[in-house]
Amino acid sequence: MKKKSENRKSKAKRHYELLKRKEKRKASLRRVRKFKRKRYLVILNEILRIEKDRRDLVRNIYKGRKFQGENLEIDIDGSYGLEEKRSFLDFVTKSSEFIDFDSKELYLNFDKTKRLWPSAITLLCSLKQWVEICTKNKVDKPLISSSTPNEDDVASYLNHCGFYDYVDRRSDFVENKYSDSDTAKIRREYAGDNPDERENEIIRMLEDFSVFNEDEIEIFGDRVLIEIFNNVMEHGISHRDQGWWLLAQRHPEHKLISICIADNGIGIRNSLMTGPQRRQVKRQIENTSTKDGEFIKLAIEEKVSGAIRASVKERTGLIGSKYPLGANRGNGLKRIRAALWQLNTEWSILSHNGYMHFNRKGDVVHCSAEPKRVFAGTMYHINVEAR
Repeated sequence: MKKKSENRKSKAKRHYELLKRKEKRKASLRRVRKFKRKRYLVILNEILRIEKDRRDLVRNIYKGRKFQGENLEIDIDGSYGLEEKRSFLDFVTKSSEFIDFDSKELYLNFDKTKRLWPSAITLLCSLKQWVEICTKNKVDKPLISSSTPNEDDVASYLNHCGFYDYVDRRSDFVENKYSDSDTAKIRREYAGDNPDERENEIIRMLEDFSVFNEDEIEIFGDRVLIEIFNNVMEHGISHRDQGWWLLAQRHPEHKLISICIADNGIGIRNSLMTGPQRRQVKRQIENTSTKDGEFIKLAIEEKVSGAIRASVKERTGLIGSKYPLGANRGNGLKRIRAALWQLNTEWSILSHNGYMHFNRKGDVVHCSAEPKRVFAGTMYHINVEAR
């Protein structure tokens, strides 16, 4: 009887201890859930605040500009574009003369133009769209016009590449000297559009004309195009502008395929300075347009992102760093640079006042900023060697 009594007591004790442990686990789970709810609200409020800051910045950048200055005429002589060898700085200098114009009328003189490269076409289309974003009504909208090029090759290309359709100008009646298979024409893409069609156009062009083998084309598609499309659709699209652009052209005589992908977004500097990592960035670079080149360099060389849900280093300790706000982001431009270095390919970024240019070896050739804008938004330009 004594053993049975002890067994009953032991069993009751074990049962009691089991219930006690269950209650402790439940209390611990309640505390964890409470903490998670609290942390979620903190993160949500931070994201909403960042989104508000970015909306306010966009309103400030794209607020109604006043185009009331004297008429401005710009001569585009010779060849104009990033594709021309040893003309990178010439291109950004010429672009800075008129991208930030405040005149009632901007007139582009193509009388002495010998060639307009895809990068120049992309820049002009971006400028046209940016002006429309900045003007609230037709009364404030400036007039942008151009002369008819004297060179038939130039006029033919403006018509063929989609420029005249984009800017809604009557095309010049000249013979078409270009092939559709050589061109991915420029057009306005929108936030809801699937970029797969445009990506496939580029891939087909590389398969037909580039020096890349099958594996290299796959690298270009998976690491370069996807990252660039993600950037222009995530950072370049705002409530004021839902578009981005792509233009690609094979130039047989130069053994070159030029690829331009661009947007009219707030630019790399403003994207970083309104993202969750802005406190870290502020410690490194002064937030002025004259530092735009340094911001591009920072975005390429370090793990920093302007994405609203990018990660923020909360603290560093024995258990490492914590990134409470969203996914661990910031490798996009680094992946692009590494892939294009692997593919022995020259490329550039222009973002508002800043620019950065890499040669085929992956070395930085130019990295700086102009006093005025060199591109309305952000453009990625890539020169792929053709067969």
